[in-house]
Amino acid sequence: MRTYLTPHTHPSFHISSILKPQLMIGNRPAHMRRLYEICQSPTKIWKPLPGGDHNSSVLEDGYFESIEDFVGNLDTNIKIG
Repeated sequence: MRTYLTPHTHPSFHISSILKPQLMIGNRPAHMRRLYEICQSPTKIWKPLPGGDHNSSVLEDGYFESIEDFVGNLDTNIKIG
């Protein structure tokens, strides 16, 4: 499963060049919408979380279910890496 995760902390991270599947979970709608629009991945999901903040999003209803759904629905034929 690790290969599905993008290393966002890598110095050369540029969301516009990422083609791996992306799940964007967040509570800052304008910021998340912009990232979603810039991302060029053919497989991208934006899941807004209306409550919480950067550090407490994991406590929001649906956070882990969104991850489970995303990973469970990935096409196994997608080339990762």
